[in-house]
Amino acid sequence: MIPSFGASGTQVTIKGRDFSKDCNVDFGPVPCQKPPTFNPDGTITAEVPDGTGIVNVYVTNPLGTSPAVPLGQFAYGGPEPVVVTGITPDRGKANDSVTISGAGFAKGASVYFGKNASPSVQVDSDKIVAKAPRRARLRARPWTSP
Repeated sequence: MIPSFGASGTQVTIKGRDFSKDCNVDFGPVPCQKPPTFNPDGTITAEVPDGTGIVNVYVTNPLGTSPAVPLGQFAYGGPEPVVVTGITPDRGKANDSVTISGAGFAKGASVYFGKNASPSVQVDSDKIVAKAPRRARLRARPWTSP
């Protein structure tokens, strides 16, 4: 979904599949006032209704409603929500590079391994590459996106 932040009235383009001409879009519990526009590339465009906070965006068609997914969130007023979709590798040693995949990462981000800050962090909007600090031990751990 692009953009993933803004104000009421913002035009948002939603990627997906199986959109039908009679689908509806909801931002959290609030439905869009106008039906979505169907684009030639298979996406749909919806106008953001009034709302506040960070909400899940849902598309409903005769087959059902889309599930809530991390990349399907909208932040009223911004900034773009940070979403983590993967961390690789899940094991390693000091000085190993770790890639954090996702969306909404901003320049100047910090990465910590426990209480130890990474000595080197490279940030793009969709990934961060960080070096594990000397005192870090990398091991598989469950993680969730905030």
